Amino acid sequence: MSPKRKKLLTKILIIIVILFIALYLFTWTGNIRCSKVPGLCGIYWGSQSLITGKSQPSVLIVYDPYDVDGLGNPYLLKKTLEDNKRVGVHPAIENINYLSPEKLNGYSLVIVEKAKQISTKNLETFMNYVSKGGRLIWIGDAGTEISKNEDKLLTTGDIEGTYDSNIIGGWARLNNDNYMIRFDEFLEVRYITTYCQIKECIEKEYKVPGYNNQTIIIKYPDHINGKLVPSSKHPLVYALKDYLPTKDDFAIVELLRPVVTPLKLDFGSNLYNNIDKDVSFGQNGVFPLIVVSNSNRVVYYALPPEYLIEEDDETGYFSIIENMISGMLK
Repeated sequence: MSPKRKKLLTKILIIIVILFIALYLFTWTGNIRCSKVPGLCGIYWGSQSLITGKSQPSVLIVYDPYDVDGLGNPYLLKKTLEDNKRVGVHPAIENINYLSPEKLNGYSLVIVEKAKQISTKNLETFMNYVSKGGRLIWIGDAGTEISKNEDKLLTTGDIEGTYDSNIIGGWARLNNDNYMIRFDEFLEVRYITTYCQIKECIEKEYKVPGYNNQTIIIKYPDHINGKLVPSSKHPLVYALKDYLPTKDDFAIVELLRPVVTPLKLDFGSNLYNNIDKDVSFGQNGVFPLIVVSNSNRVVYYALPPEYLIEEDDETGYFSIIENMISGMLK
């Protein structure tokens, strides 16, 4: 082989290596989906398996088994993900009261729900997990309440240096070193309340399979309270039809800035507080249900997706859970 040809092949090899590294980094940061490049998913997750020593992609569900009224049904979510006919993912499940950074190590995706009380320290743990390449799905009202006496909610006065004691919201905190922890800005939404806190709802008991007849209570309205409005292009809502009706509780949040919102709920008109008729929620009766942030590595679900596949639902919207996994990991 001539020196000129060797030099050309070396340059081509260098370009291929650089391109591969770039694709790997873009996939790691969430800027591209590995499914966009043939064979990239196998290469990426294969290398992640070697790095972490655990078969990838892997999923962890974090929840609080003592939570009484938080949104979500982690048992049903786990059962659905394990269905080989639909998703075929076998997630681990962890009690948030025993959470540590080490327990998140090696997981490709962490899902947090039915954990209304979360310490500021644990909120920081999840933020650090994402900063190191992890992917996070946050659901409903998780973390909207402080869990310890030493935890502090952020006030307007803390930001402005005044005596204003107005609280910013449950996701805005001060840590033990008095640094501001803006988990609301991390999710790109501010939590306000839930539908069933301002409208009358009924309760249903869900029997937890395999947990010694344990049950959890789920609140839901006995009426259709909105219709789903999915984006026509986003992978998190592929195959989800327009204006499917829902009868479920959901978190009412407002966007902190314009961000990608693949799914919204059309309530039909402004939702008013039962106590104070002057207080309305939603922008023209439309509420964000899925919000994407942090270079596609963090997704917030205001409506727990498993609520859409309850056994007594006339139609199960299974695609929203299938898309949740494939949209985050493929």
